[in-house]
Amino acid sequence: MENSGKKIVGILIGIGTVLIVFLFYSINVGMAMISAQKREATSVENEIVLNDYITMKAEGYDGFGEVKLIIDEKRFINDQKDKIRLTDELKKRMKKNGLYKAGVPYDWAEDGDEAAVELFMEYVFDEIAISNNHELSNGDTVVLSWSPDLWGKEKAQTESLFGVKIAANDITMRVEGLKEIPTFDPFEEYELVLSGCDGYGRVKIVTGYEDRIHYEADSASGLSNGDEVTVTASYLDYRMTDKEYFRMFGEIPRVWQKTFRISTLPKHLQTMEWVSPQSLTKLHEKAEEVIFSGLDDDDGIYTADVRYAGYSFAVRENENYMTLIYEVDYDGQFEDYMGRMRTCRMKYYYYVQWEDVGIEEDGTLVCDPEEVNYSRSNLKLYSSEDFGEWVYANIDGHKTWKDAKDEAISRFSEYGDWTFTENKFQQ
Repeated sequence: MENSGKKIVGILIGIGTVLIVFLFYSINVGMAMISAQKREATSVENEIVLNDYITMKAEGYDGFGEVKLIIDEKRFINDQKDKIRLTDELKKRMKKNGLYKAGVPYDWAEDGDEAAVELFMEYVFDEIAISNNHELSNGDTVVLSWSPDLWGKEKAQTESLFGVKIAANDITMRVEGLKEIPTFDPFEEYELVLSGCDGYGRVKIVTGYEDRIHYEADSASGLSNGDEVTVTASYLDYRMTDKEYFRMFGEIPRVWQKTFRISTLPKHLQTMEWVSPQSLTKLHEKAEEVIFSGLDDDDGIYTADVRYAGYSFAVRENENYMTLIYEVDYDGQFEDYMGRMRTCRMKYYYYVQWEDVGIEEDGTLVCDPEEVNYSRSNLKLYSSEDFGEWVYANIDGHKTWKDAKDEAISRFSEYGDWTFTENKFQQ
């Protein structure tokens, strides 16, 4: 039936309004023709109850539902193919318009015996409308109604042309069975990242929904262990509704708030006396990584011996800076413009600095190893063979330990009152 229906639609489109004219045109025809149609209609006793072949079903999600109309076409054809016929008058009109050949409607049905019933279905079942059939919710009411034309003056003509009687009623349906809208927890792919120390903690929100959900914490700094932080989620576009969000993503949030209890902030490091050599191991590894990454940017071949040379520590009520200073013995070879290898040797100092360092009960230092400050001053390396004539490399570092320390603390020392301690190791 599906293929046949497509063929019918194709012909209907092709002939435009002609089919409607030759099927149901009666206003301007002669009285003799109208009388003949009426006599033929009154002689037909077969009645087809169209509602018997219709099922209405609500589909989709609550608030976004739609009623689907299901027509049992196969059963209709089996029941009615021997009742519905092409009357002589209908054949006459079809022949006149070139739509009837060798006793079968041209290209209308694969089975010629079903041509009349398929043509009939194409007309009557296209004349159905369902009211308010958009974004339905459970409990809504919709009405299936037949076209007024089908039950007005055209009804008698339709019955006469196909040799049957037609009966149908509007149907009122209460919408039920729509599924609940899918929801998700916007805090499933969510992490409250803590930094700082007990009493001065800060939170940073990391989430997998950052491209569509906005998060805001009611308190984001000055946190202590035992504090509670409530995070509220909202749509990125504050004007967006649940329905608009559902259309875009196929789901909506089921919760909008979550409260977190702070419990893992470390103690604020007040003095380097609390720090053991073992606790500095990871920071030394990061420092060497920073130092060598700068050297690797230069052309040439080099070796470098890096040694921990001391620290500078600055602290005040809610902040601290730990600066580790290193002595570097550098030995490099570079090719000059004439292709000769030149040797450059020097000793310099380099600092790596961390901010807001905490300490656990077991002595473990807590900070972000990746968030570092480091030496920026530029040193020029000259060839030892002809010192002062050719510059072969520029590297970041300082000539003295003090130079390294002074640049490190210059980043913050002028802002507020700080307590400084330092320790320069004897090499």
